[in-house]
Amino acid sequence: MKQLLMSVLVLLSLGTLNGCAEQMYEAKGAEALVYPETHTYQFTVNNQQPQAGAAAINTQLNQIVAQAQQRDHQFDVTYLYSTTQGKRIAKQQMAQLHRQGVSATQYRARYASQPKNDLTVELRYYRVLTETCQPEVMGQPIQRRDCFVDTMRMKQVANPQRLIEK
Repeated sequence: MKQLLMSVLVLLSLGTLNGCAEQMYEAKGAEALVYPETHTYQFTVNNQQPQAGAAAINTQLNQIVAQAQQRDHQFDVTYLYSTTQGKRIAKQQMAQLHRQGVSATQYRARYASQPKNDLTVELRYYRVLTETCQPEVMGQPIQRRDCFVDTMRMKQVANPQRLIEK
């Protein structure tokens, strides 16, 4: 009798723990677009003042690369030089990237037979574009419970290129 009473109590407690809902909620998740963004910069060294021109180009390149590092620390940069001045600037930039601890696979320099300019810099990084979540309206049924959380999660991804299925 005591055992029967215990089994009934266990069954009743399990029945009360099992909750019921009017409908099942299926999370759809937020949409995100991950795309590579490529920028090309062309530089020509001033022939009258080559040292001052090279210093100005180095300063501009430092700012450009710093902005790219803030957006995506896995950026790629290619230096295409056509003159010895362009080659010198490319080597200085690559040495600075090496000192900053940037992986050697992320930057490269090569000769390009373009007489238009001394140095062309191609910079590539990934961007994440997320959907805009609509605010909830009091008294209306909740449309998307997970939109805001999933969108913020996508914006905090350290390596956006890893979100792309290969």
